[in-house]
Amino acid sequence: MRNCFRIRINTIVGLLLTLDCCRICCGQNLGSLQEPDRPDNRTLYAEAERLFEQAAYVQALRNCDQLLTEGFPSRIYNRVQATAIRCCLMLNHPEDAIQRVETIYERDPASPYLSLLPLVWDDRLPVHERYVASPNDLVSESLTRQLASASALLHDSRYAERCVEILKEVRSNRDLPLRILAETQMWRIQLPMTGSVHLPTVRRWQKRAAELPESLRAGPQFVVGRAFQLRHKPDQAALELLWLPLMQTDDPNLAASGLAESIVCLEATGRSASARRLRHELQNRFPRTSAAHRIRNLATSPSSILPAGE
Repeated sequence: MRNCFRIRINTIVGLLLTLDCCRICCGQNLGSLQEPDRPDNRTLYAEAERLFEQAAYVQALRNCDQLLTEGFPSRIYNRVQATAIRCCLMLNHPEDAIQRVETIYERDPASPYLSLLPLVWDDRLPVHERYVASPNDLVSESLTRQLASASALLHDSRYAERCVEILKEVRSNRDLPLRILAETQMWRIQLPMTGSVHLPTVRRWQKRAAELPESLRAGPQFVVGRAFQLRHKPDQAALELLWLPLMQTDDPNLAASGLAESIVCLEATGRSASARRLRHELQNRFPRTSAAHRIRNLATSPSSILPAGE
């Protein structure tokens, strides 16, 4: 069994280092915008694509906002707005991202771009790398803002009860993307309960995450990986956590955190060579994240990557 895990992890590490993950995960050919059929719009959109791939997110966002004044049909508007949201996420501007997701939800409650809602999946991240909600937003008229705020305040004992109520309400919502996000956010309540939530439950989460649309899978996948890690299953944890940097980078801080925790797991099982390769990948792709900083400061104990309190 251990040899099987070793082969799979080595394969995934190799893929991670050879694939152009940003192009795989972006999921949209920005230059393919054809409506309205105006050359200046297509040029501006293609330029936004080029700027995004060059990590010039401020300029790409400016191009998108210029296009959003054109009065496009909802289908085109949502695509341009989704690109703008990705820019906001790369710039660590979750509040702006939430406002933009709200406009998409108003136009199309079943839009796949609702997956870009910047929910908190790892509340150990520093505040500049995750959404920090106001308690007032738990009673917002906006369902998407309520959901984002519930994810941010879920582990705050002062607001946990209201957060759970919101997640349960959204879990029964008619709109599939929000329903899935609320359902899988509920797993976070049980994540630290290592004494009462056992491996069969985690394996059910694992199966459910594997069935989700790729665009909605990153956060749930991270929770599954952390659940295996906290239950002392580093081989399985590494396999689950490596999915994020390999397949989904809309949330760079979460992808970096998944990659960092994978390094912890590999070190714990003696796979030092693979861990070194992933350290190099982490520093190259996510050099300014807190996860990369923690890995740079990694001392003799792999657990030292975790923030205080873990």
